[in-house]
Amino acid sequence: MELPQSSPPPVPAVHGFSLTELMVCLAIFAVMSLLALPSLAELFARQQAESFIQQFRQQLSYARVQAVSLGSIVTVCPRQLQQCDGRWSETPVQIFDATPGSTVLKQIDALKPNHRLYYNRELLEFRADGSLNALQNGTFIYCVAQYRWHASLSVSQSGRSQLQWHEMPCPY
Repeated sequence: MELPQSSPPPVPAVHGFSLTELMVCLAIFAVMSLLALPSLAELFARQQAESFIQQFRQQLSYARVQAVSLGSIVTVCPRQLQQCDGRWSETPVQIFDATPGSTVLKQIDALKPNHRLYYNRELLEFRADGSLNALQNGTFIYCVAQYRWHASLSVSQSGRSQLQWHEMPCPY
């Protein structure tokens, strides 16, 4: 009588990765990360720029509405020690009622490093009818120096604004 032959015991399945496989994957990930880093930095800068310029546009609208509701002039300018200094990039921008003894209605903090805001005037003054004082209309330019794009926020004499993005280097 022949004994049934037994099959060898099953080899257990191996789960996981070898150290070599893991090192190769990490090396590929590191190279891909280094290649993507500049694009990621630009993406973050663009998102910060979009956020700031939208908020800035809303603050200009707020100043215009405040001028109409208060029935007096409301000023928007970069201000330090109660003086408008025209340095839109370096100084916090304040919105205030122009009457004596007035308080600051809103303040917009200074920009992030390497971000720039330019305007062809030292200040904006919204009159009681919501329009700007004479010859204060113009265009704000928002840039991040090392990238090939910028935003322009045009403010008309009537006090309305229009935002546009440009895929070209900053003009300043």
